[in-house]
Amino acid sequence: MKLSNIHNLPDPFVELVTFDSYSKGKSDFTTTELIGPPKASILRRRHDDEITEDVSMRVWAMSGSSKHHILEQIAKRNPARYVAERRMYREVSGKLIGGQIDLYDKETKTLIDYKETKVWKVTKGDMTEWVAQGNINRFLCGDEFEIEHIKNIAFLKDWTDRDTGQDGYPQTPVVCVPLEIWSTEKTEAYLTERVRLHHNYMQLPDDSIPPCSREERWEGAEKWKVKQKDAARAIKTYPDEENPDPKAAERNAQQRAFEMNSKPKSKGGYDVLHFPATPTRCLRFCSANTFCNFYQTQVKGKFTDSEE
Repeated sequence: MKLSNIHNLPDPFVELVTFDSYSKGKSDFTTTELIGPPKASILRRRHDDEITEDVSMRVWAMSGSSKHHILEQIAKRNPARYVAERRMYREVSGKLIGGQIDLYDKETKTLIDYKETKVWKVTKGDMTEWVAQGNINRFLCGDEFEIEHIKNIAFLKDWTDRDTGQDGYPQTPVVCVPLEIWSTEKTEAYLTERVRLHHNYMQLPDDSIPPCSREERWEGAEKWKVKQKDAARAIKTYPDEENPDPKAAERNAQQRAFEMNSKPKSKGGYDVLHFPATPTRCLRFCSANTFCNFYQTQVKGKFTDSEE
């Protein structure tokens, strides 16, 4: 990957975020690759020399790496209890799978991973990729470590104390997230399928690789909002918790706007605004989107970052 510095940031910062000690070692696939979308992973592999990223966008990766390094040094002070930053390997379907564990606590028999993330990840509760990653790494540890618990320590980079009164909002900027433990059979089945997908798709040209799924694109629900003209925020969003059916959402929004506009004291009138399901990962978190035919034809230029 090539790096740019379009904001002319100081050289010490550039050198800091440019340094990357990560290595996938001898593995054919890593845990991170396997839990992610095959198309995005393969395009990044193929076009790594053509992808450009600005150094300013590496600030959070640098922050996460710094925490990892410090926590690793602390853990290594007590080798009788902790194992830190160990890369593990196992073969699945003829391919060598590698994964690096952040921390194993021998005393509590807990596998721990550190995550730099945002509040929504915790409040939304979608831990699908975290659970898969944790269980793959548990599988890679084999019989070397007895693992009874898997936890992620999440550092919430957009946390603010003014929102702690909201229902479900994390009370601290760092939270411990316990994760489901799969059976060995479930983990092996998952790994076998992911290896098959990634391997088979690697045989295809770029444009023939199936697009990422809606879940992989972090694509939320299509929405309609009833909004008073010139108002800053919508008064109602459909679908909602009371009526989550997306097929009825547009009809319900139109009916609500009609009722609001029919009121004698209605001022300015009410509109129905449509917001298509936004593929957030494609738009803001996929470094290979330039080489993705789905992004170029279905996403680029058709979405904005905000619904309001």
